[in-house]
Amino acid sequence: MKTSISVSILLIFLAVFTGCSNRLVDERDSPLSMVDILNYEMSVASISPPASALDVDTGTQIETVFTRDVDPLTITASTFVVADNSYIPIPGTFSYSDPKTVVFTPFVLLNLTEYNVLITTDVKDAEGNTLWSDIEWNFTTISAGTVPDPEFNPPAGTYEGTTIVSIGILDPLATIHYTVDGSDPTPASPEYTGPISVLENTILPIKAVAYRGGFFDSSIIPAAYTIRVLTPASDPPAGAYSSDRMITIETSTPGATIWYTTDGTDPDPIIPNGSIYGGPIALTGPGPTATTIKTLAIKASMADSPILSADYMIDYTQVSPPVFSPPIGTYTWQQHVNLSTATPGATIRYTTDGSVPTMMHGTTGTSVTVNDTMVLKAFAFKGGMGDSPVTNSAGVPYIIAPTLSARSPDKHKDDHPVTITFWGTRFKSGVTAKLKKSGQPDIVAAPITILSSTKIRGTFNITGVQKGRWDVVVTNPDTGTATRTEWFRVH
Repeated sequence: MKTSISVSILLIFLAVFTGCSNRLVDERDSPLSMVDILNYEMSVASISPPASALDVDTGTQIETVFTRDVDPLTITASTFVVADNSYIPIPGTFSYSDPKTVVFTPFVLLNLTEYNVLITTDVKDAEGNTLWSDIEWNFTTISAGTVPDPEFNPPAGTYEGTTIVSIGILDPLATIHYTVDGSDPTPASPEYTGPISVLENTILPIKAVAYRGGFFDSSIIPAAYTIRVLTPASDPPAGAYSSDRMITIETSTPGATIWYTTDGTDPDPIIPNGSIYGGPIALTGPGPTATTIKTLAIKASMADSPILSADYMIDYTQVSPPVFSPPIGTYTWQQHVNLSTATPGATIRYTTDGSVPTMMHGTTGTSVTVNDTMVLKAFAFKGGMGDSPVTNSAGVPYIIAPTLSARSPDKHKDDHPVTITFWGTRFKSGVTAKLKKSGQPDIVAAPITILSSTKIRGTFNITGVQKGRWDVVVTNPDTGTATRTEWFRVH
């Protein structure tokens, strides 16, 4: 008797709280809304192929079993999306093995390709209830036959200095074996487990082959590398100076020999032309001196380095121009720029508004903080000597670019324009925003509203555009640009 009364009370309780909403709690963000006691919420019971599967046959079908009967009119290429690894949807047909099971049959699945499946909340059951949340998963295909060929990264070619070579393969279940002595690899050869450091020329090519049980072996792929000695560097760097200089030259390649000339001709150890570097090169007076130093680094087991050419001017009557560190460029954070001159005892004057500094105009100092776009110009002077040329006389600006940190929403259907809010830093009047995807026209925000220096909002017409992930590009009028890749998804 007590049991019957308890059941009746429970049913009355559920009836009161479910009402016409077909769920226990009317608000989805309520903790109780996650309890699907009477299966009133439609969700996904099972998927096939399973999430992250690595060995899916190219002839497979994508099957999804829902917890409730599906309304077929809501199953479309926009609500049930199967796309390749570039998020480009692939064509196919839908069928139903029973009212709860949707089967997507692709026209074709490529071998060794990752596919992504997205089922959106626009899918409804027969009573009009929507899917509880978006469902996403991926799988990778394989077809019986021959193992794909290994791929070298970087590819065979000529590179400067030690080069780290990776060997990859599209089939995640295949193994790679390789040799470095020019012989053909076999299953007994070393198995590739990580990158190979190529320190010198590969007189005999690296060779690799891939194996997998039940498949034909891949082709044997050779890759030969020519490794050049690293380009020498000179210190101090090329430029104008007001006093004697001792020029040192070095290369980061151990055991390399450096040849140099001071007459502007190319050093050549075969002719021979030039001298072997054995210590600092003195650039001295008595009068103004213009010297071009050219250097070449060689090593028997490597290709010759590129030739470094450095022009020096020693003028004892003129102050050396200021040098900016870090150099003029585009940065995403505040920069503290140090100003220096090679002339001992010289004073530096600078401007930050693009005007030309003079003895009567500008600020004296050796440090400038760059918080925003700034045109920094400077010259140096010293009693008894001529003033230096103005550094950055052309007026090239330092640029502090905007940044992007968040956006809302992060996805939207392609059936009408969408307004997206972006958060970040240093948004300026005249800022532009666009969505960008390789091979597709840019989608430019129109209009765009600046809510603050850290928040903007733009409307993008994504109607009918290609589905998938799009990059977001925000650019200030001074050309400072922020880019976030694959940051908005059209579905």
